Amino acid sequence: MELTFREGKIAQRVALDLIKFGRVRIERCYRLKDRFEVVYKLYLDVLWANDELIGTIKKYSEDFEEDFEEVVKFLKEKNRVLKEILSLLETPKSVEEISSNLNLDRDTVSSLLDDLEEEGYVVDIGGRFQRVS
Repeated sequence: MELTFREGKIAQRVALDLIKFGRVRIERCYRLKDRFEVVYKLYLDVLWANDELIGTIKKYSEDFEEDFEEVVKFLKEKNRVLKEILSLLETPKSVEEISSNLNLDRDTVSSLLDDLEEEGYVVDIGGRFQRVS
């Protein structure tokens, strides 16, 4: 997830609040919008979004450029997709099978499976993934 801030100090404060939910990094970027300007991109790598995370993000919704409702929609959709992937993995399945079943891009499924594996939700058994009981 990515949030854009105009002030670095605010981005740092938000990062300190979000670090408990996952990996956070901030990058200073240049862009040309109405004029040439510096912005700060906050990247949050989190697997599951819960109400506490959403509440923390909401506290800063006036400070970042993205629409808060769109951020929440993205997080909830990611939760839904993760649950669908896990529900398919009663038996081992390949990335291609999951991608086809869910009508999702192969790279997206592969990335989400990597995240699920890293967190211990699934195991890779010779290129086929299965949910951990």
